Amino acid sequence: MYDQKSIEDKFSKIHPCFPVNTRIAIVGAGPSGISAAYALCNLGYNNVTVIEKHHSVGGMCESVDIEDPENGVLQLSELEKELFSQVQTIDYYTTVLKIKGLEHIPVGFYYFEEFMDDPATIGNPVAMQRFYSDTNVFLFWSYGNSANVKGSTVLQLAVDAVKRIGGEVEMVVLQRRFKYFPNVNSQDMKDGFYDKIENKLQGQKNTYYVGGLMAFELTERNSSYSMALISKHFANTDPQPGFPYVKVLETENDLNTAD
Repeated sequence: MYDQKSIEDKFSKIHPCFPVNTRIAIVGAGPSGISAAYALCNLGYNNVTVIEKHHSVGGMCESVDIEDPENGVLQLSELEKELFSQVQTIDYYTTVLKIKGLEHIPVGFYYFEEFMDDPATIGNPVAMQRFYSDTNVFLFWSYGNSANVKGSTVLQLAVDAVKRIGGEVEMVVLQRRFKYFPNVNSQDMKDGFYDKIENKLQGQKNTYYVGGLMAFELTERNSSYSMALISKHFANTDPQPGFPYVKVLETENDLNTAD
C-alpha cells in the first residue's frame, strides 16, 4: 500500500468516492489518526472528526491505555474479536529523572549495551538521553513484562543505573508505560492474519483500522499506511469526480504561514 509519490501529487489525481459531507469519525489522534484526517481533508471531505481520549494529541508521545471493549467503548464483531485476540504487545517504559552529578555528560543519546541482549536483564534501562545542556533532566527507556517487572521495578533499576555511572536521582519527574509494538506470532501470520485484516476486516461495519499493528511501530510507516488506506477506500481515480467537491491541498508553505 506504499508508494513514493508526494502527497500533493497523489491527491491531485484522485477524487472522493463518497459524498464529501459523509460523517467520518477517527478514534485516536496519534500519527495514524492525524494522517488519516489530513488525507481525508485533502481529498475534500468536510465532516471529519478526530476523537482523542487524552488531553493532548500525539499517540505514543503521550500514551494512555484504551478501555476494554466490555466496558462499552468498542463493540467488536466476531472477526474483530478473533483477530485482535491474537495480538501481543511489549511493555515499554519511559522514565524521566532529575539527576545530580551527571552535568559533564554531553547532550545526546546513550545505550546501556550490557542490558540490550540478555533477556535476564529485562527492566534495566536500555537507553538514556539528555536533551538539553542547561537542565539535569534525563530520559530512560526500559522494557517490562507485565508480570514481575513493572513500573516500580523499572524505576528502581533506572535509579541503580544512575548510581553506577556516578549520579544521584533528585526527583522522579514522570514515568509512562506503553503497550508497544503490537504484533502476532509467525504461525498467525502464516495462517493469513494480515490477509484477513486487509481483505475481510477493513471496511466491515464502516470501520477501518490504522496504526502500528497494520504497518510498523514507526511514525513514518504509520502515516504512510493511513494515507494509503484513505486513497484505497475513500477515493477513486476516475478522470471526473463522482461528487461535486472542493479540494484543498495544503503545501508546506501554507502550513508555515498558518503557524
